Amino acid sequence: MKVLQTCDLAVGYGTRTVVNDINLDALKGQFICLLGPNGSGKSTILRCLAGLLAPLRGSVYLKGNQLYTLGPGDLARTMAVVLTERLSPGLLTAFEVVAMGRYPYTDFWGHLPKKIGAKLKRLCAW
Repeated sequence: MKVLQTCDLAVGYGTRTVVNDINLDALKGQFICLLGPNGSGKSTILRCLAGLLAPLRGSVYLKGNQLYTLGPGDLARTMAVVLTERLSPGLLTAFEVVAMGRYPYTDFWGHLPKKIGAKLKRLCAW
């Protein structure tokens, strides 16, 4: 089963193409490694595949659906990405950082189900 697929994908910033002609079929259970020197476009490709950066050309499909037609909740329930840039969490607690990853499973008001919230609090109480 194809989980992630690209067709003639070109990625970059503005009018500058960083990498083009990316054709990929990622299958369920498959591990894929992107190798290349600094500045070769690895992170740019990953940002595009995660929906964080629009492609300059081509298409990205996630489980047969065009990536950019999926809503944020549907996308978050299917895919997660951790990039290497450092972000300051500010004054967030460990619980609050972990709870952000459960966003797709919150109710209309952004509350976690009580059972999940209690479990996370136990895990984050160090």
